[in-house]
Order: sequence, then C-alpha cells, then structure tokens
Amino acid sequence: MRLTTLRLPDDTMCLVPTGGEREARYVYHEVFDHAEYLEHWLELPANATVIDVGAHIGLFTLFVKRACPTATVVAFEPMPPTLTALLGNIELHDLRQVTVHRNALGSHHEDAVTFTYYPEIPANSTRYPDRKDHDRKLVTQLAGVDRAQRMYVHQQFTVSVDRLSSFLRPPAVAERIDLLKVDVEGAELDVLAGIDEADWRRVDRVIVEVQDVDGQLGAVIGVLARHGFATTVKESSSLPPEFRLRLVFGANTSARP
Repeated sequence: MRLTTLRLPDDTMCLVPTGGEREARYVYHEVFDHAEYLEHWLELPANATVIDVGAHIGLFTLFVKRACPTATVVAFEPMPPTLTALLGNIELHDLRQVTVHRNALGSHHEDAVTFTYYPEIPANSTRYPDRKDHDRKLVTQLAGVDRAQRMYVHQQFTVSVDRLSSFLRPPAVAERIDLLKVDVEGAELDVLAGIDEADWRRVDRVIVEVQDVDGQLGAVIGVLARHGFATTVKESSSLPPEFRLRLVFGANTSARP
C-alpha cells in the first residue's frame, strides 16, 4: 500500500494512505483542535483501557496515548490501506500497549463482507455505501460535481466481520473498559449489537459518532439507554450542520458486578 508522510499543524508526523492527506488534516483538527471526542467530558484514569472501533490511521489512538500514556488501547481497522498507515503510525510514534485487530465489527460473524474504500476520504469507507448519498449530495452542492466525483471514487475490499465481544474476554482486555469509541460510517448499530450484556456492564463511557438521518441517531440512543447509559448528544463542530453529524456520549449508570 502506498503511504505518504504528512506533517500535521503541531509538527506531528504521520503516515497517510496516498490521496488521503487532506482528510487526515481534517481528522487531526477534529480530534486534537476541536477535541470532538473527549473535550472536558472525560478524564481517563491511569492505566485506562480504551476500545477504538474505526481507528483509521491512529490519530485518536495517538491522542489517547498523549492524554494518558499508561492507557491500553485496543484498535480495530479493517481497510487494508488505512490499516497499513495505522500500524506504521504506531511504530513511528513508538506507541506501547496498543493492540490492533484488522477485523470489521458487526452483529455476528461473517467470513467475507464487501466494504467500499474511498482513497481520497478513507475515514468515510463503509460497509453501507448507499448511506453516503446524503453526504455526496451535500458535497456536490458545496464543492461542485467534479470535486464530489473525485472524492467518491472508490474501490472494494473483502474483509471478515466479527462481534466486538469476541475480542473483549479477560485477560486479553481488562475487566474495566473505561472508554468505548465507535466511528464506523453507518454500521454503528451493527457494532453495538455485537456486545454481550455482560460486556456492556464492564464499559464505563461510550462515544458514538452517528449521522442523524433515517432514524440512526434515535436508534443508537435507544440501544445505549436499554443498556443503562445516560446519554447526551452534541452536534459536530467540524462539519457544516447540513451534514447532521452527531456525537453521542454515554455514561454507564448501572452498578458494576
């Protein structure tokens, strides 16, 4: 896989799938400048365990390790070009206590599932390309037909899908999971459906990025509520409001066993 070395605004160097440089700068601003995922909502304890579902090139993992150097991160990234960059960035920054799984996650095991990969916007790669119609129409309106066509040029990869709970068994993952972050481009409900009830009780906080279209936001909030999480919703500040991108923050109100 071809990678480009990119210098980010704070002089951090990172590896990016060639073609995805512009998007990587956007993700950097989302994670580091806007602090979209953590803000002041969560201070990670020493030796925290963080599950990063949809790890992309590893900027959120890097953010977590800078905020909490003793944290353990379990990251999932199924797209081969992005996975190559993620592994390269972990090595480049000498990140310890980071485990990477190349599996996609869903409600049940599947041997071979086709995913759509966008070389210019790899963080938007998805199992459900039809769910990108809303974004594509907006990009066409805001940036023009030619730009939209370039952004949504795609290729396909076949990957295996497994349930998240199959990776969470102690001692591979600590009994307490301090943060579960899910950013999976339309497959949020699939990922959440792959968590056993016993594992929900182990999770302290959840952050889910979801688009408020076709009832997806309400469905995610409903799943979290059924598992004992009090939720708050924030509109993403990193995209125009027309994109309807939301961050759902969930705090576990259930007593731990």
